[in-house]
Amino acid sequence: MMDQFITEEQLFEQIKRLGGRQFSRLTLADWARRGAIPKPTGVGGRGMRRQYQLSTAAEFVAGMELLMAGASKAYIRAAREIALAIERCQGPADILVIARGLSQEAKGQNIEPFGSGIVAWLRLKRKYLQDLYGKTEPEFEKRRDEYFNSPDFARLVFGVVNKFYDGYRFEGGRLIAPEKKSVAEAEALKNFPKAKAA
Repeated sequence: MMDQFITEEQLFEQIKRLGGRQFSRLTLADWARRGAIPKPTGVGGRGMRRQYQLSTAAEFVAGMELLMAGASKAYIRAAREIALAIERCQGPADILVIARGLSQEAKGQNIEPFGSGIVAWLRLKRKYLQDLYGKTEPEFEKRRDEYFNSPDFARLVFGVVNKFYDGYRFEGGRLIAPEKKSVAEAEALKNFPKAKAA
């Protein structure tokens, strides 16, 4: 579904349907340039016809809600990138890869403030996608919707941004936790939906 595109006119209509006010092409271009929404594709020069990914309206309105709550576009971009990485994960082992990568990338920087933005942005994006395109059908996606709206997801993100999962690993399909770690975050990781092997 996410490989298909919509026109700019359809995008503006979707934003309006989601309760967002109308914005100019320049606003959308600015958000795309900053990485706060997917970049459009297009052909032509001055009269370029742009096409947008199906998720663009949902991502834009979710981002606008964070902006109206006081977040900067740079914050929204960072929260979006992490949220999309988590959303692409196919199981707990993938989450550990994301957590390890963020821990190494942060290099002493505090990424904890992004936690609430990650949770809010991803929940809003998925809600708006359902508002636009209907409920998700595959059983795996339904389980993911339930998980992303559960307290476990907030605990998982809290664990990721606070480097809680440093030292965790999988051996023989079993999660191995270092000593003296909180049970709540470990359970949140174990409960992350796993994709069925193809």
